[in-house]
Amino acid sequence: MKTVLLPLALVASLGAGAPASASSLFDLRRVPYSPAELRTDEGVRALERRVAGVVHRTCLRAARRPMHERAAIQSCIRRASGDAREQIAEAVRLARTTAATAS
Repeated sequence: MKTVLLPLALVASLGAGAPASASSLFDLRRVPYSPAELRTDEGVRALERRVAGVVHRTCLRAARRPMHERAAIQSCIRRASGDAREQIAEAVRLARTTAATAS
């Protein structure tokens, strides 16, 4: 079993009385997959759905934050989704290359 690693920048408020700014915390999430599942388009879509679910659940955990922090939440989703797309594309390439050479 392999994993897609999602380093997510999470927004954390600095507490009551603090200036209206935020600090970033990093939360590493792992989304498991089997290289065999990436040999089909359906398997790739299933992994993409699992990754999107983890990204949204993790980034939107801060959804109750003040409005000025919402841009950071959207940025978290964009960055994590982009990182995941790159990792998935490479994993698919490797899985399909390995399958082609093994045949």
